[in-house]
Amino acid sequence: LEVGQKFTGTVKTVREFGAFVDIGAETEGLVHISRISNERVNDPNDYVEVDQEVDVWVSDIRDDGKFGLTMVEGRTGGGRRPVDLTLFEVLDADEWLTGTVEGVMTFGAFVSVTLPDGSASASGLV
Repeated sequence: LEVGQKFTGTVKTVREFGAFVDIGAETEGLVHISRISNERVNDPNDYVEVDQEVDVWVSDIRDDGKFGLTMVEGRTGGGRRPVDLTLFEVLDADEWLTGTVEGVMTFGAFVSVTLPDGSASASGLV
């Protein structure tokens, strides 16, 4: 296996954190929820199902033989792209914003907030 290598695989298991895909290697690779689509994915079941054939790329290979996959061409290596939050630096540390919950998982909630003047929005895990 090499990072960037493309395979057509079969989804074997879908979990809340992603999907395990069989590409014919010794073990199944994990497509993490953040690598299923360019858009925010709240539920992998909305994008993939067991026995579905999918195109995937090897995104990383660990020393223990486990490997990560991505369904987004070119998204290999270090996970999500960084978000520019410099516009939020003007806020005071004790200033509170109203947010919208975009999704709830067992490990937290994804919340979207917008600056009071409407100039910027961001979302993240809380």
